[in-house]
Amino acid sequence: MNKKPNILFFFPDQLRPDWLGINSEIPVRTPNIDKIAQQGITFNRAKCAAPLCAPSRASLATGLRVHRCGVPDNGYDLPLDSLTYYQLMRNSGYRVGATGKTDLHKKTKWYGLDGWTENCGILGFTETVDQAGKWDAVNSGVESPQDPYMAYLHRVGYAKVHVDDYQERRRIIRETGKKASHASPLPTEHYTDEYCGRMALNMLKNFPSDSPWHLTVNFPSPHDPMDAPASWLERWNGVDFPLPHNYNGPMTPEDHQAVRRNYAAMIECLDYWCGQLITELQRRDELDNTFIVFSADHGEMLGDFSRWAKSTMRWPSVDVPMIISGPGVENKGRKTDAMIEVTDLAATFLEMAGLSIPEGWDSRSLMPIMKDEEKKHREFQISILNQKKMIADNQYKLIIGESDSPMLFDTLADPWEDNDIADDKPEEVKRLKDQFMEETNI
Repeated sequence: MNKKPNILFFFPDQLRPDWLGINSEIPVRTPNIDKIAQQGITFNRAKCAAPLCAPSRASLATGLRVHRCGVPDNGYDLPLDSLTYYQLMRNSGYRVGATGKTDLHKKTKWYGLDGWTENCGILGFTETVDQAGKWDAVNSGVESPQDPYMAYLHRVGYAKVHVDDYQERRRIIRETGKKASHASPLPTEHYTDEYCGRMALNMLKNFPSDSPWHLTVNFPSPHDPMDAPASWLERWNGVDFPLPHNYNGPMTPEDHQAVRRNYAAMIECLDYWCGQLITELQRRDELDNTFIVFSADHGEMLGDFSRWAKSTMRWPSVDVPMIISGPGVENKGRKTDAMIEVTDLAATFLEMAGLSIPEGWDSRSLMPIMKDEEKKHREFQISILNQKKMIADNQYKLIIGESDSPMLFDTLADPWEDNDIADDKPEEVKRLKDQFMEETNI
């Protein structure tokens, strides 16, 4: 009897969609991710549920948009009485594993020293190595570790080195206003993404061959700080990247190049681990029966518009990569402009597993698009972060709550979102406001 398909889900933190090798304008190296795209489908217009870690990930877990999932921002844990797609897959016989930063309990800084707590089981996992994000690990584990990664650094004698480095990075930002972008002082094997990748590989190797599995690899990078290991960073010496768009601040062009080389190095590191896990799939003879999905919880401004990190509805923050390969994906190598949301992966995973999608979910399966090039998915995309709201259709994007008045952009004529045309097109502002209310009732 053929078992249900497996799902290998790569879900890094703070990766914008234009920093992959499949986008040739930026000289980033991601051969393994590119191969997933060549064997699958790339969604050009994916947007996150919220441009912030915890609400975006909670929305995906529950299949509900942010205003309904119980996690409006990073100050909340996902309620333990939530219905998650993890539970539904586990209850149907799947092994449901995760490594890296799930961020499903962002408020509570206790992860278990082995990365497992009872709450992980309540939320639907069968096994986890749930580690803190890059700053959370340091902030919560200076004296004694609260997560498995800092526990590991304490064991190998590098916890203080890591903490001191992060404190120095804070000093540089505070005193100069510039992003600290030097290499991590940690040996490569002790870096957070190397740890996450090893834990994922070990978990995959230990999955029984007679049961289907769903493994989420939540790489902590390329989230700031810009701290790639020296062995990865030195590979980018002398490589020049496009400078930030519309930047006005204290950083020089060379400062920006240093940041961008570091960002590229972190991405190349996680791409390497994607390749290691895919190689293990081949060794297990499961590649043909496994969906491989690559996305991110939100993007990174990277100095564009003089902004860093996320928490804005501008495109480098709210747009994300989305690539899917596996059984049933037709016309391999295809790209689509279908308007999708990261939350749609919840329903997609359930349909991949042959399970029903709960009534009332906001999540919509992407499987029809994967099978039909012309299939229409959504007419509007929505992202919400507290008072900041975004709604986009095939041409216009409305942002509310980031300035004194709404901002409207024609994303076809103005893809960088340089020109606010709200005053020129009040009818479009009203139309999209009304549609946002109809979609969300808020």
